[in-house]
Amino acid sequence: MLFVDRRVNTVAGNGTYLVEYMGRTVVRNIEDRLSEGLVLRCANERYADVIVSQSPVVSSELKIAGRVVRRLSLTSV
Repeated sequence: MLFVDRRVNTVAGNGTYLVEYMGRTVVRNIEDRLSEGLVLRCANERYADVIVSQSPVVSSELKIAGRVVRRLSLTSV
């Protein structure tokens, strides 16, 4: 379970964000690399990293829908 601050709509430092990218809403760890752009990393290693340029044309494909502020792990007994 994730608690998301939906007031956040820009990348404000590296962290875990809820994003809308290429028509899908996903949770990604985002790392801001000055020379490359934003690196979107999935917690599932089967998915490759995606680098999103910060140019206006490309960045229009990426919308920040919130920042994950807390995680809660639930386990069955």
